[in-house]
Amino acid sequence: MVICHSLEPRSGCAYSLVIAAGGGRDLAWPHQRVAAELLARSGGRLVHLLLHGGARGADAAIGRAAHQLGWSSLVMPAQWEHHGRAAGPIRNRELLQQAIARAVAHTSPGSIASVLVVAFPGGAGTASLVQQARSMAPHLGCASQPIGRALGCSCLRPLLKPSALLALRSVSGPFIPHTLMAVLTPIPASAAVLESAPSAAGPACSLERSGSLWQLGIEAQELTTAIGQLAEQLEGDDPEQRASALAELEAALLAEEGNKQALSAKADATCWVIEHLRSQAAYRQQQAKRLSDLARSDAGRADALEESLIFVLTQLQPSASRFSFPNHELSSRKSTAVVIDDEQALDSEWLAVTTTSKPDKAAIKEALKAGRQITGAQLLSRRSWRIH
Repeated sequence: MVICHSLEPRSGCAYSLVIAAGGGRDLAWPHQRVAAELLARSGGRLVHLLLHGGARGADAAIGRAAHQLGWSSLVMPAQWEHHGRAAGPIRNRELLQQAIARAVAHTSPGSIASVLVVAFPGGAGTASLVQQARSMAPHLGCASQPIGRALGCSCLRPLLKPSALLALRSVSGPFIPHTLMAVLTPIPASAAVLESAPSAAGPACSLERSGSLWQLGIEAQELTTAIGQLAEQLEGDDPEQRASALAELEAALLAEEGNKQALSAKADATCWVIEHLRSQAAYRQQQAKRLSDLARSDAGRADALEESLIFVLTQLQPSASRFSFPNHELSSRKSTAVVIDDEQALDSEWLAVTTTSKPDKAAIKEALKAGRQITGAQLLSRRSWRIH
């Protein structure tokens, strides 16, 4: 998505970020996924500092993500022993104030630093961070800003105090409710320009190809989005659709032969999509295991209840084979089953013998490396790749 506002980015002006991030203590996202989310929402802009609370869960993953991305980080833990239950909100306020102070320190007429507040899925503490970010906006002369969809956008109405901007967008994940992300952008008074009210037809938002960090970040995000859309086409069972999507990606990469910078940008965007998909797969596998454990627990409780119900009913009516209730019916049928009390005591005639076999790849590899010819096997040399 593209963030547009009535104070359009000026050509030649550098745009950078200070990030304040938080989330729930029970968040189990791998730090690679957190890093991908942070990088995507930073828009490729320079990040001076990332601040977080240092708690377990989301904060721990945020800290590791900052290290992976090569960003400086500052941990501001809550002082529970001094402030008691108020420690969380107090820390959130101080964290935001520190982030704003750092952004202001990096802001000059030729360079604008913003505060990006990212709230990952969480509970009351995370909600407090978002609420305090919103409450600070009016005091900084901020206003709510709609976020454009795809390449379109809605623009901000003129600000009475254009000293800062506040933008909100949502972040979502599998099985995760939507959360909010806010951008606090301090703008020096010398750089503030009031725009006239938008026309009825609606203002037009455009980003010039100025080569600025702002534009480079937007282009990187657009590349990642486009490749992500191609990846979605690989989800279906239609082999022609899959082949077409892969051919389109390969053609896009081959088209940059001789243009090292463009090829590097497209390859890097592809790596981000791959890393995001692998992190998402790991998360879903974790959720699948958790749901499988819950299913076993539910089934076990149902079996225990059913056994107790049948025990009581058959004690009361030993000869009954069917029980009827207002909304259910309990029926039975007779069957016979063999129960093995002691397998070791059985004679061999009552034992079924099964034999399995599989290729001994270790022995075959050694024989092939020694020069032996083995029908049905060959030694294949290949290179494995890893994205890091």
